[in-house]
Amino acid sequence: MAIQHACRDDALAVRDVASIAGTARRDYKRQVVEEAAGVLEHQASSDAMDLAARADVLALALEMANSINAKNRAEKLLAHQAVTMHTLGMNLVARAQNEIDRADRHANSGNVQWRQVANVEAARATNAAARAFSAFSDAMLTLQKLRTGGKQVVQVQHVTVKEGGQAVVGQNVRSSGKSGGRKRGGRGGK
Repeated sequence: MAIQHACRDDALAVRDVASIAGTARRDYKRQVVEEAAGVLEHQASSDAMDLAARADVLALALEMANSINAKNRAEKLLAHQAVTMHTLGMNLVARAQNEIDRADRHANSGNVQWRQVANVEAARATNAAARAFSAFSDAMLTLQKLRTGGKQVVQVQHVTVKEGGQAVVGQNVRSSGKSGGRKRGGRGGK
């Protein structure tokens, strides 16, 4: 009888410990998800800046995010990616130019084989730069799609001009320049 009591007590103790552990786990999850959102945001921002620093584009990445008035994390990350691709593209263009200069030096020395190698490397760097610039453009288009919902508006206007007539088709744009805010396009706002 004493052995059965001990086993039952142990089983109850294990169940109580499991219950406490389960409660602690739920409390921990609740704390991480509900209370630490600001901490997670800060950590994500810190991680993004560390990555930009390792890519040697931190100042440009922060300036780009600021200049596009990034409104959320996705826009900030797109700005960082765009700057990274732009910087990579510019570095590859510089590398291609160095290879072209090297090819010219080898051409003057009469070393055809090394000239060909330099030309191939210049072409490779140029192609890689073009892909990096394409990625930059894609990032900017993605930003535009995020902000506009991916919608485009196309306005079609039909204009009929009879013989001897004149037509000016334009969009009314308000200018804050020297024209004093008059409308441009059409007939000058008169």
